[in-house]
Amino acid sequence: MSSDLVSSAQKTLKAPIHCRGVGLHSGAHVEMTLFPAAPNTGIRFRRSDMNGVEIEASWRNVVESTLCTTLSNGKGVSIATVEHLMAAFAGLEVDNAVVEVDGPEVPIMDGSAEPFVAAIDQAGIAVLPATRRCIQVLKPVRVDGKPSTVQASPVLGEHTDSVLHDWLGLSADDVGALRGKGALG
Repeated sequence: MSSDLVSSAQKTLKAPIHCRGVGLHSGAHVEMTLFPAAPNTGIRFRRSDMNGVEIEASWRNVVESTLCTTLSNGKGVSIATVEHLMAAFAGLEVDNAVVEVDGPEVPIMDGSAEPFVAAIDQAGIAVLPATRRCIQVLKPVRVDGKPSTVQASPVLGEHTDSVLHDWLGLSADDVGALRGKGALG
């Protein structure tokens, strides 16, 4: 089992990554560079076409989510179509990076997170000397909205093994190793 499954250290990119493509909604040709960042930087979008204004990737900065996720700094500068890049960062546990973009949205690439995952894998991921902040779900939480609903539940108890196996593809040995490290109840 890889020790990365229970990592509590923050991570960033080992090297800058450059890509280019077209904005899905704007049709604009976009140049984008992902830079490594220091601990506790978080994910920040820097609009090079707007004098380097930065927008923190935070739920607090989401101003639109119809057809794409748009973040704004609250002063008229925004960045759109961030969801596939953010999914790649989340899936690879990259906590800190500066994303420099010369247009109004992240390039769509092939419409998935895969090109971003491949680029990050190729550049490599560096472990930083800082602890990652995580939220532990202690009881079920549900928010009903129209037309969507979201629910988070703790993954503890009698169904833990089947969830970890079915959803994450972990073997019984991997689950046992996680238990041995205190990562599971």
